[in-house]
Amino acid sequence: MPQRDISHPTYIGISNIGKVCSASGIAILDLCRRSEFNPKRAGETLAHELGHILGLNDIKDSDKNCKCGTPGLYFCLMYSSDDQWYGKYPRSFTDCEMKNIKNNLKNYQCLSAKYIAPRLYETCGDGVVGEGEDCDSGYLDIFL
Repeated sequence: MPQRDISHPTYIGISNIGKVCSASGIAILDLCRRSEFNPKRAGETLAHELGHILGLNDIKDSDKNCKCGTPGLYFCLMYSSDDQWYGKYPRSFTDCEMKNIKNNLKNYQCLSAKYIAPRLYETCGDGVVGEGEDCDSGYLDIFL
């Protein structure tokens, strides 16, 4: 990831666009610099940066053909301003962005790959054939 100083007065997050399945697919948030921590703002900022990682760019006022769940592009997640939104409904991605994500999900193999966590303990009846077991059909066999 390129080195950047995000202590800039207008940055509260930064990420690499379109890097969802790479080591540089990260987001950095600076949420406590200007005021006390705000969980809603943190969630919106994280969602915005994850949008970038999924390949979305900031939207501009000129992107009038796209609509989000709230009235006006200003309240969409990918709008570049971080002004507080106190509206009734949460910020959302636009319909154009959701279509983009849906169409590109098949290209992100890492999101569909099954994650197999390392096993810390072997347990008889856990449904996983471990070392020294011929079979393991799950907990149900223990109680029948």
